[in-house]
Parts: sequence; C-alpha cells; structure tokens
Amino acid sequence: MTERKANPVENRKNLWGKLREPHSHAQVASISVGLGAAIGLGVGAAIWASQPFRLIGLYIAFLGLFHFLEYLTTAMHRHDVGINSFVLDHSPQYHFAMAFGFVEYYIEAFFWPEFKQLDWITLPAVAIVLFFQIIRSLAMVTAGANFTHLIAFKKEDNHVLVTDGIYK
Repeated sequence: MTERKANPVENRKNLWGKLREPHSHAQVASISVGLGAAIGLGVGAAIWASQPFRLIGLYIAFLGLFHFLEYLTTAMHRHDVGINSFVLDHSPQYHFAMAFGFVEYYIEAFFWPEFKQLDWITLPAVAIVLFFQIIRSLAMVTAGANFTHLIAFKKEDNHVLVTDGIYK
C-alpha cells in the first residue's frame, strides 16, 4: 500500500470545494457552528451585556436556536434534507424583516432606552417563545417524513395525513 503525502495546497482547494458543494456536510457543519456561536453570544449578551443589549442578545439566541432546530427536526426524518432546511435564506422579505427589526430595536434603544429594560414582562415572553418553539418542533417530529418546508401542490403517493400526537 502506497502512502500518500499530504499536499497543503491541494487540501485547501479540497476544503473550499467542499464548502461550495451544495448541501455538503461541510456547509451544514459551518452553518451549525455559526448558529451555535450566535446562540452562545446571544446568551452571553443576555447575561453580561449592558442593559440595552440584553434583550437583543435574547433575540439573537432564540433566532439561532429556531434556525438550528428547523434543520435538526427536519433531518431526523427526511433523506432529502439540505442547507435550505435551516430556513436562513428563504426570501428577500425575511431579510428585510430581520434588518428592519434590528434597526427598529437600536432606534428605540437610542431614543427610549427605558423600553429596552429586562423587566417583569421578559420572563413570561421567554416562556412563551420557548413554549411555542417546543410546539413547533413537536409538530415537525410528529409529522416525521411527511413534514417539509415546501408547500405541496399535489399529493405524493407516500404522503400520509398525520392525525396522532400533537395533531390529535
């Protein structure tokens, strides 16, 4: 058996090639690391940042968790899962809403910082977000292979109407 020597230039080309390959493991891993970092930084900001940045930290953490769970719960049951299952880049309207939300937050934090305080409403709001994220994830897991992020315009032969679990 011939031992092959590692060529650093070739290895770099191979890595960049894998990152450009649609729906590759390298892309999924990279996006997952980014979302994990967003969750961690968001939680860190919610705990240790100065007051106006605490709530945006919570928002970023929940946003990262949502996108990660979209992929994870879809990947549990579907063989055709891809990076689109992270639902990060589904429409220009989504990007506009995200950008506008951040701009709105910082305008309010600048002009009305008292609106951006962690107060009595924060804990129930966090509980509501977590509750409905759990409901959504349970629904996706219950639907199993019948779940997709895409709207179906015709019934597939293998599609089954789910009427058990959370859908009862």
